[in-house]
Amino acid sequence: MTKPDGTSIYTKAKGIVYGEVWYQVNIEYPLYYKEERVTGRNKNVLSFYFLNNKISFFGYKKYKQFRLTSHPIFENNFIPIKIAKEKLYEVEIKEEIYTVESATEKAIQYAINKMKVKNKDLIEVKDVEILKKQVENFKVVLTIFVSVIEDITKIVEITPEISELTP
Repeated sequence: MTKPDGTSIYTKAKGIVYGEVWYQVNIEYPLYYKEERVTGRNKNVLSFYFLNNKISFFGYKKYKQFRLTSHPIFENNFIPIKIAKEKLYEVEIKEEIYTVESATEKAIQYAINKMKVKNKDLIEVKDVEILKKQVENFKVVLTIFVSVIEDITKIVEITPEISELTP
């Protein structure tokens, strides 16, 4: 600080500075979404293959939706016979079909959530505007403008210049 008589006083300030910061974000969001999640339940099955027919032993309760891994125990190339040890993994399949409007809303929400995770100084999302919107290859491609309030406080050390200290 400079006094009215021209002398300088060096002091520190305490506080937080908030500012409006603008971002331009490009994002793609699918119109069709499919997720396959393994539940953790599984079952071992012994299967016998003959002429493209399959007979399973010990597979009394098949899962409604499952993923199968097969490990052959015995195979014969001359006679179409195969014995395999298989493991069934129960899966839950989640499928969603979005309209262009709902995919746009989901994409904007996804972008805002990602910004909040990556930027710890972000306080509040003030405004979101869509600059460009296209539908390509079953995806919504967006360019959005996001205005946010952020903590823009910067800590700087102030040191007096040597010329000011000497008379």
